[in-house]
Amino acid sequence: MDDKPDFIKNFERPKGTRIRKIRGRYYLYKEKCVYDKTTKKRRKITECMLGRITEEGFIESRHREKPAEVPPDPAIVAGEEAPGREGSAPLNERKEAAMEFRGKVAVITGAAQGIGACIARELKKEGARVCVIDLKDNPYFVGDLSSKETLERFAEKVVADCGHVDILVNNAAPLSKGILECTWEEFEYAQRVGVTAAFYLTKLFLPHFSPGASIVNISSSRDRMSQPQTESYTAAKGGIAALTHALAVSLAGKARVNSISPGWIDTSFRVYEGPDASQQPAGRVGNPLDIANMVLFLCSEKAGFITGENICIDGGMTKQMIYHGDWGWTLSER
Repeated sequence: MDDKPDFIKNFERPKGTRIRKIRGRYYLYKEKCVYDKTTKKRRKITECMLGRITEEGFIESRHREKPAEVPPDPAIVAGEEAPGREGSAPLNERKEAAMEFRGKVAVITGAAQGIGACIARELKKEGARVCVIDLKDNPYFVGDLSSKETLERFAEKVVADCGHVDILVNNAAPLSKGILECTWEEFEYAQRVGVTAAFYLTKLFLPHFSPGASIVNISSSRDRMSQPQTESYTAAKGGIAALTHALAVSLAGKARVNSISPGWIDTSFRVYEGPDASQQPAGRVGNPLDIANMVLFLCSEKAGFITGENICIDGGMTKQMIYHGDWGWTLSER
């Protein structure tokens, strides 16, 4: 009995392709014949996913490159829960979502440690090919983001190695100094790392973005509030937040551009107790996964209608109205 819907029955499948049904959706895959030396026979293998077939028509994939070779996780076959993620969906239910990043090229700045390193790990878990630039030692490219020539060499390497870019995460943290100590050179350096590098890398990769590419800029809750003596950092984070909505309009139809403003994120994953935790409406201090999870969402098709937005992930701290003597808040004067 043929239970295929009419739009699949009527779909004119190109030669050398096959249609696969995955969790109720239909995808078109390119196939090729290879010679198996073991069996001495020719067999068909799947080369890449070309796109999705819907009632409205064919939706082309964001890339048509051969997917990166990622070994299958035994847990996926067994349908077990993801390790360390209690209550998560079985991995076989997450497999389709993981396919969205498989073979994608993700460029991340400042990813040798902290939030950037966590974003890189999570994208790698989902099958993405990650290209990192950081002043600190890392496996891909070591360089100073404040240098125009360094950015150009880095972009050339990414394009030479990968051919295209699907995801750009501008994460590198600028220098933080206040008006009393920060020199002209230091303030300018902070802006080059925090704002100019994000602008220039976007410009360099512009001809190489795949259809449906996504850019995520990492700002800070300090783009809207401040502590004393943080001018170089705050100015850079405010700049990249404004750059986000400007690029979203300029790159309409080419790439979606969003930004994330983290609050207090402990990159060591330390669990805090007492006032440090209870002062936050969310009841805890943040960790890098809180940011990485949002990056993956913004880069997915689930966020396809979101661009130009800034999302503050700070446990609700910037939403609190704080006055001395109200609701337990007390100011100790210096």
